[in-house]
Amino acid sequence: MNSGPECIGGLINTRLFDSLAVKNCGDIIKEINEYHPKGFPPRPSELVLYDSLSKEKKRAEDGRGFWRLEFIEEYLDTKWEEENYNRVNFLRLHYLYSSAEPWPHGCGNDPVVKHAICKKLDIFKKKIESNTKPFPALRLDFKKYPFDEVSDAPQVDWED
Repeated sequence: MNSGPECIGGLINTRLFDSLAVKNCGDIIKEINEYHPKGFPPRPSELVLYDSLSKEKKRAEDGRGFWRLEFIEEYLDTKWEEENYNRVNFLRLHYLYSSAEPWPHGCGNDPVVKHAICKKLDIFKKKIESNTKPFPALRLDFKKYPFDEVSDAPQVDWED
């Protein structure tokens, strides 16, 4: 499950995800453990310099084919793939979290599994939000995908 299936718009192909999860993981805990957010590639220094230029100088660079330079195209392709990977996996995890159906169509109502999913959702959300200049087409409105925030603090049973 290192690479998820394609997604179109805000939707993911849940049937394809379900069949891949069953084939490659076998159970929901293994599936959740397969998801790890990817980091974003460092911006090339030329792109950082380009961002600091005035509008007129940017137009001049555009006219010279700045965006067609091979290393810029490679950077943008890699960045797109990694942003899309994080987005698709966040959406899959949220789909599992929000569905009461049994795996692979949801997580049922198991509180331990829901907690594990919430931890992964939180990790993906932080990684996605840490991205500077995300692609607008891949941006997520996290208000549309609510989940219980999970604290890393250990739980204390005050009854003991």
